[in-house]
Amino acid sequence: MGYRGDVPYKENKEYLQEQIIGLNRFLSERLHLYDGERQAMFLVRKMEERMCKKELWEKSCYQEIWEQNQSRIELSLELGRVLYLERILRYFEEKEFFRQVFLLAFLWETDEWYRQCLSILLGKEIERLTLGDVMTIFFMDTGAEHMEVFDRVSEDLGVFRIFFPEFQEGTHLFRQPVVCDARFSDYFLDTDFFYSRGTSELTVSEQNGVIFAREGEKKRLLLAIEEEEVPICLLYGEKGSGKKTLLAKMAEERGEKLLLCRLDDNADSLKSSLHAIYMQMRYALRDAIVRKFLLVLQGFEELEEKKVKEFLSFIRKEIFPYVKEIYLLYDREECSITKEGLYFVPFHSLTEKERLMVWEHYRKRLSEKVMVSEKVVLEEIANTFVMTPGQIKQAWEDAYLEAKGEEEGITQNILYHACYAQLGHPMGEKATLVKSEFTMQHLKIDEMEKKILSDICDCIRCRNRVMRKWQFQRVVPYGAGITVLFAGPPGTGKTMAAQVIANELHMELYKIDLSQVIDKYVGETEKNIRRIFSQAKKSHSILFFDEGDAIFHKRLEATNSNERFANIESSLLLQCIEEYDGIAILATNHFSSIDPAFIRRFKYYLLFREPDKKIRYEIWKEVFPKEAPLSEEVDFEVLAELFELTGAVIKNVALTAAYLAAARKEEITLLDILTAVKREMYKNNLILTREKLKSLGYLYDELL
Repeated sequence: MGYRGDVPYKENKEYLQEQIIGLNRFLSERLHLYDGERQAMFLVRKMEERMCKKELWEKSCYQEIWEQNQSRIELSLELGRVLYLERILRYFEEKEFFRQVFLLAFLWETDEWYRQCLSILLGKEIERLTLGDVMTIFFMDTGAEHMEVFDRVSEDLGVFRIFFPEFQEGTHLFRQPVVCDARFSDYFLDTDFFYSRGTSELTVSEQNGVIFAREGEKKRLLLAIEEEEVPICLLYGEKGSGKKTLLAKMAEERGEKLLLCRLDDNADSLKSSLHAIYMQMRYALRDAIVRKFLLVLQGFEELEEKKVKEFLSFIRKEIFPYVKEIYLLYDREECSITKEGLYFVPFHSLTEKERLMVWEHYRKRLSEKVMVSEKVVLEEIANTFVMTPGQIKQAWEDAYLEAKGEEEGITQNILYHACYAQLGHPMGEKATLVKSEFTMQHLKIDEMEKKILSDICDCIRCRNRVMRKWQFQRVVPYGAGITVLFAGPPGTGKTMAAQVIANELHMELYKIDLSQVIDKYVGETEKNIRRIFSQAKKSHSILFFDEGDAIFHKRLEATNSNERFANIESSLLLQCIEEYDGIAILATNHFSSIDPAFIRRFKYYLLFREPDKKIRYEIWKEVFPKEAPLSEEVDFEVLAELFELTGAVIKNVALTAAYLAAARKEEITLLDILTAVKREMYKNNLILTREKLKSLGYLYDELL
């Protein structure tokens, strides 16, 4: 049965086989030029034996074979068959020469026998096939001038670099290696074992196919796509904000496919040379062209700032002209890149209502796997943590793993821990994370002050209802955070009260040392202040500024530059506190030194007084754990009556007394407590006399 040009190819392998037949005829004709050389003629006979069953081999010359093949190629393409080599060749005007380049490179890598043929044709042993070698074989004795061939190939050198990424810039054209890598072999053999390094298909299934509150971003992208010349789209926002999810969903709706290239797979190159990045980009572009994918690039925000411009120039010149659409993903909240030639689409943080919607969505998905406690209040969590959809999804997964085997299932505490694990926002040397297990019961202050603390907690719990549902955000467009001023002598419970609030709300408490924030160099204090609030806003951590009078002192008349800068710093800190959506607490031991104008701008004010006898008695009762061996002779009412101590001092006394008793390996006695009191008074330049002990004066001589 003769060759039929009206039968399309069934697969790439059949197509490739006929291409090789044509190439063999071409090589055979070249080898005949070596008539008389036994090795060349032996190879010709072997080649004929290899193809003896192929009717095409009987054709008179390579050109006729090519013409016969062409009808099958065109018919196959018309019927929608995917012939990867032909798809590549459509990028070239001189298809014939480039066909030989691709086929020779493929056979060189896959068949040792062809290496022998090419070595004979070139008259030398070669370790690596170069473009010059291919040109010598193809144009041998054709009459083509050397420079004419050189000029013809030079015009398409940029495209050569795409399909042979190993091409080195600055190297002589003829010496460039022509390497058919394993991925390129896949194109010929119609297999799909792997993608090039750092690339993969971006699909909806991988991204869950759920888009949360991104209709605005979707609309902007669709408008850009509808333009006659689609720009390079740069999508920026926090990692997990939904950039890849939106692109994958849009591509599915449009019948397109996406190739994701992760530049951060070349992490070392991002910080040094761009050469490896460019090579990775060419590999990705080749995949995108052959498979007709759109290109998505992720991770270039890790580039040094000075290299970003060079990288974008490379994208515009060597990548953008060959693909239908390019999307750059920039995993940062803000983008300082110039907009020249780029279409920007910001992915801003979700609102509290939108975050709640995401929390509820993943709760339903997990309900079949694990129990979620009825006490879990997702509204509180959504109000507290500014998280992306990706972070919320991962927090649920972490909570699921932590709750396995627990009778209650996923609890509020487990979810809070999972959220903080996701955010991971170290505050650095300017702040210290304060751990706390204190509750309202541990705090010994007046009931009125406790009620104010409860009100502060309720402001966070009910903020979404008041600000969003009841629309108070229209009345108070900014300053939705909670600003609190704690004033009072040292040891009266200011720090403990902040810990109680943090524990009640399951929030992290960071203690800010203002002495570390204030810097002698101009502008550094402002940087420190902005950095603290920038890091804290993602989790609405409670910020506790101790010794606030260090910066909120009464404003000066600004007679010199130092005083002017001091006024600027205090105003900036107050502005940041007011704009902060979380809780900011300022504590001071010297209330009178703070400017009254600052005090009026705090929403809550608590004055912590030294405890009276009743409260001192409650503190004495609570300060010794039940496990501590306390002598029955200790009378807390007497101690509360005799010593006007603050809560912090009473705790120090209890601890010192415990160590005194532990050293003797005996119980804690009244004498231990009085000795500890004496030492605390000595620290403050006070003397404990027999008269001050009153009814306990009989123990005075035994005090150490």
